[in-house]
This record gives sequence, C-alpha cells and structure tokens, in this order.
Amino acid sequence: MFYLNAGPNLRTIQFVGEVIQGPYTNPIPFGTIAVRGNGLYNAYGGISPVAGSFTNALIGLTPADGDQVYFWNTSLQDLDPTTPTYSSFSHLWNPFRVLNPGIGFFYLGAGADQTSWVRNFTVQ
Repeated sequence: MFYLNAGPNLRTIQFVGEVIQGPYTNPIPFGTIAVRGNGLYNAYGGISPVAGSFTNALIGLTPADGDQVYFWNTSLQDLDPTTPTYSSFSHLWNPFRVLNPGIGFFYLGAGADQTSWVRNFTVQ
C-alpha cells in the first residue's frame, strides 16, 4: 500500500493483521524482465516486521553488484536523492540506511537474472 498525504497535516495510519510466518518467497525480477529505465520500479516492503540495516531487514535476499534502493522522501514529495547501492566487493549497502517495519521501498536490480527474496520468519 502506498499512501500519499496531500495535505499539510501529519497522519497516523495503523495496520492490524497477522504476520506471515514460515517460509515466504517474494520474486525480485532483474534486467530485461523488470525495471531498467522508463521510470519503472519494483515496490517492496519488509516481509517480516524486523527493523535494522538492509543486511538484517533483507535477510534471504542476495543482492547483485549495483542494485539500488529508493525511498520516498516526504519532505520533497519525491524519491529521496540518497540512494543506497550494493557493492559485491564490500558486501555492504552504501550509504547505510535503516529499514523500519511498515516502510516500503523501490528496488532496482542491476543483475541480469531474476532472483527471489526468501524469508523464513517465526514470531517468538
């Protein structure tokens, strides 16, 4: 769900439901299948309600060198100009960014093949 608040007042939206437990697969298309250019992006959100760095929040996703993640900047009402990019050399996203539960993002894959984001989550 993408919500754009067109007014000047802050809004609070509460989501209620059950957390997906067990194995869950979210396909991530890359290259010609997906989103290079033409303003097309893959919209995603954390599969499980885990906050932290991309490394923690995106457990189960094996990014390719040059993959990028875009966030919506509420102040600009546009995509944030700071774009975390994955380096297969350092195995890090740069710049560092925290992904909180409920925050969506646009994923732009640089690889040539489709991959899957597979997560196995259990509420404890």
